Amino acid sequence: MMNLWITIGLILLLSVGIRLLFNRAFFDKVIGIGLVSHAINLLLLLSGSTSPHEKTIGSPAFLPQESFEATVDALPQALILTAIVISFALTAFLLIYSIFAQKERAK
Repeated sequence: MMNLWITIGLILLLSVGIRLLFNRAFFDKVIGIGLVSHAINLLLLLSGSTSPHEKTIGSPAFLPQESFEATVDALPQALILTAIVISFALTAFLLIYSIFAQKERAK
């Protein structure tokens, strides 16, 4: 049931973000890029979730079987963390670019 709500949030973020990307205002485009990046992060989060009853591939040598079933795939988490840092840097760059463009236009 929780995946359904995350999927609905993903679709909502993606649709609003794409709608903002088609606006003429530059600030709306920056906000749209941020919303689309959050939707992609949710998509990565959904790709790493498994049910507790699902069989995993392989068996670890250092963990007992019952604790191995409770582990989470670390790759989507690392991808989400990297995507958050990159989207923050991109948003900061675009906002600084818009400030300098506004000052140049005022001259």
